This record gives sequence, C-alpha cells and structure tokens, in this order.
Amino acid sequence: MLFETERPQTLEQLVGRDKEVTRIKEFLQKPEGIPHLLFSGKSGTGKTTMASIIAREVFGDALKANYYEFNSSSTRGIDFIRDEIAEIAKRRPLGANYKIILLDEADGITPDAQQCLRRIMEINANYTRFIFTCNFPYKIIEPITSRCVNITFDPIDLLTIAKHLKRIVVKHKLNYTDEQIKQFAKISNGDMRLAINNLEGNIDISSSEILDTLTLSKIKTMNLDEKMSLAFSVDPELLFSKLFDLVQKEKSWDKLFPMAECNYKMNMSIHKTLFIANLLEKNF
Repeated sequence: MLFETERPQTLEQLVGRDKEVTRIKEFLQKPEGIPHLLFSGKSGTGKTTMASIIAREVFGDALKANYYEFNSSSTRGIDFIRDEIAEIAKRRPLGANYKIILLDEADGITPDAQQCLRRIMEINANYTRFIFTCNFPYKIIEPITSRCVNITFDPIDLLTIAKHLKRIVVKHKLNYTDEQIKQFAKISNGDMRLAINNLEGNIDISSSEILDTLTLSKIKTMNLDEKMSLAFSVDPELLFSKLFDLVQKEKSWDKLFPMAECNYKMNMSIHKTLFIANLLEKNF
C-alpha cells in the first residue's frame, strides 16, 4: 500500500509537523530522555508514526528489545493493564536507559484501567516511558494527562497535503492532474493517511464538487431522498465541516445547537453518517 511505503522513517520526513518535530528534538537532546507523551488529534495526522520514529531515534538497533506497541481500542480493560502492561513496565531496558510503551487509541481504555495505569507510571518512571495517542483527550483521566507532555496534532493544511500527494504522484508515475490532486487533498479534510489511500484507490472525487456548490438554500429545496443521498455520498466529517462553514457564512445561528449535538454524537460513534443524515433531515 502506498501509505505504508511512503510512511516517514525519520523526523525530517514527517510532513506538516514542523512545530511538533522541533519540540520532540528538544526532548531527545536531554540527558534524561523523553517524558511521558500524550498525542491527541484526529486520525491520519501522524500521531502513531511520530511515536514509532521517536522509538527508532532513541533505541536504534535496540528497538525491538525496548519498544512495545499496543492498540488500546481492542485491549483496553483493567486485566490487560494489570497483567500485560504492568509486567512489561517493570522490566529493565536492554542496551538503553529506558523502554517506551505506546498505547495507541488510549481514549479507548476504561477509566478503571486508566487509574491502574496511573500507578504503574509512577512506580516505573525511572526506566519506562509511555506514549499515548488519542482522538479525544477529554477521555483520558487528569492524573495521566498531568504526568504527560501534551501535544496536539492539528489537521494538516490543504496545501501541504496537495504538495505531498504531488511528490507521490511524480515518484510513482501516477496519472493524475494537478486539479485532481487538489481535490484528493480537499476531501481528505486534513487526514494525510486518507488522502494517500484515496489517491491509491482512485476514489470518486465528485463529492468535493458537490460540496463546492452547496448552499443552505439549496439544501432547503432538497427532498428527503436527496438529503439522504447527500449524507451517504460524502465523507461525514467533510460534510459537517461544510455545513458549519455555511452556517457561519450565512449567520444561520439557529442551527448551532443541533450541530453541536450532532458533532458530539459523531465524535462518540463510528457510524457518523447516521447522525449527519439525521441533522440534514430535521434541521436543514
């Protein structure tokens, strides 16, 4: 897959993360090494990739012996923390000053398990560092966030994504025009992984053209079938962003409260399209 072959291997190769890279380099230069880190932001913005690069920078050839990666969305209960993470955390590092444990999607860890994890972080702080990634930092308990340096990964801007896609297109001799590349960047909504995957998958980019011509008055004239077709044919986060822009542009403030409710429900669910469809049906 293109995303894997193009995945950055060094801090210098990370695209659109100059500010974050500068900060990480400062930590790496300190004698005590990196602190516990909490990376937050939407999917596809480089959180997990950054963690892996940090581990390579710290450990070099000793990477496999000292770097442990877990996806917390599938292993998130207190037994997992007590049994597996606690056991790894107390091991001595091999050929290094400390180990790194990455808990990816840590906002999926249950509150009880997080409380258990807090104590593990305290006991093993001398030779274990934790890196957490999450989409929703408010789901991480305060005793953990207070022990971490928090770094927010904002969505990558359209121009940066478009330039990176252009390099990939030239490198792999893909047949796309500059306008098509721009549309791929646009519909990614700041998600570099999605942009590259869409480029490789040659998806229909007409949804971007649909959004370009959208207005609140146009939505109002749509019947139910047309609104549902809009909801199910466009990335829900991209559509929500467009609706929010239209509400601000046209000062349709009565729609802010239902949009806030929709946004909350979308953030808490994997079935985001259902909520955006309901918003269109009842409030637009």
